Amino acid sequence: MDTSYAWFGLINRGNGLPNRSGIKAGAREGTRQLSLAFPNELQSRMEEVMTLIHAFGLLGSRSRGGWGALHVEGMNVLTAQDMQKYARSLADCLRYDWAISLAKDNTGLLVWQGTQVFNTWDKAMTSIARHRKTVRTALKLPGQDLRPALGFATPGRMPSPLRWKVMASAPGKLTMHAFALPHAIPAEGGVTMSAIDLNAAWNTVTNILDGTRDLQRLE
Repeated sequence: MDTSYAWFGLINRGNGLPNRSGIKAGAREGTRQLSLAFPNELQSRMEEVMTLIHAFGLLGSRSRGGWGALHVEGMNVLTAQDMQKYARSLADCLRYDWAISLAKDNTGLLVWQGTQVFNTWDKAMTSIARHRKTVRTALKLPGQDLRPALGFATPGRMPSPLRWKVMASAPGKLTMHAFALPHAIPAEGGVTMSAIDLNAAWNTVTNILDGTRDLQRLE
C-alpha cells in the first residue's frame, strides 16, 4: 500500500518481503521532473524561488529531521552574503509565533554546513540523528526543560524551527546542513516559555552547533 501521493508512505513490496517506508535514496524513484509555466517577466523571481527551494526545501511531516530533502538540478548555491537578505536578528524572529525568516546573531547567520562527506544517504541521516539528539539533550537542564523551543508533540504540536537537510555536494557525495528559523511558541500549542527561556534555549543551540567538530557556520 502506498499511503501518499509523493510516495513517502509505507510501501508494500509483497512476495514475503518486509514493507519499507520512504523513497530509496539514489534510485530512479527519488527523482521527479517539475514543469513550470510563468510569464517571462517573472523569470528572475522564479529562479530566486527555485534557488531557495534548492537551499532550504524539505517535504513531509518529518522534514525537520532531514527527511524529504529537495535537490534542484542546475541551481546556484547560495552564499552567506546571498542569505543575508532573507535573515533577521534572533530577537526579531522571536517576536513572532511562526517562522518568518532565517535568523542571525552577533556571530552571523544561524546556518551551519557539514564538513564531513558521506557516500550514502543513510550515513548522512545517522549523523543528523546523532546531532539532533545532542542538541535536544543539552536543552534538558536540572530543574529546567528548554526542549519545547525545538518543538513538542502535544495536541497543539509545534515542529522544530531547527531544520536539517542532506545536500548533494558532488555526484555520489552528500553533506548535512542545519539552519534555524526561530520563533515564539504559539499560544494555542498548550506549552509556554518565557522570552528569557527562549533566548536561553537558542543561545544553547547555537553554542552546541558552533562547538560541533563536523559543522561550521556558513561564512
